[in-house]
Amino acid sequence: MKEKTDAMLETVTKTCAHLERTARDLGVVLSLTNDCIPDLEEILLSLKELNNEGALNGGVFMAGVYLGEILRQSLNGQWTFNEQYQQLALSVHANLFFPIAKAHKFVQNPQGDGLVFFAQSVISECRSPSKKMS
Repeated sequence: MKEKTDAMLETVTKTCAHLERTARDLGVVLSLTNDCIPDLEEILLSLKELNNEGALNGGVFMAGVYLGEILRQSLNGQWTFNEQYQQLALSVHANLFFPIAKAHKFVQNPQGDGLVFFAQSVISECRSPSKKMS
């Protein structure tokens, strides 16, 4: 199990670094903070305009992982692999969140609730007084 967790964390770390390099090439400086979440939305919208499904799918994965890593660090969460949905999930206080799926949903419907709203909702839910902070 530890090997699987280590491999997952290595994937997350490499994915975040790759997105930061790619964004920098586009003139966008990303950091693992809430302030850069609007930049993730802009990157995804720009990729959508290219009409390149491969690039868009890769961007969705990277942006979703990056969003999840921002939240993980902010909320002291953990990455896990959800067998039911066959995807990475963020576990915070016994709640599961799916930032990659949210990035995909955002690309499909940019006028809906965006990544910023998702992050604010997750943070609000996890920091509510009824939730115990570890």
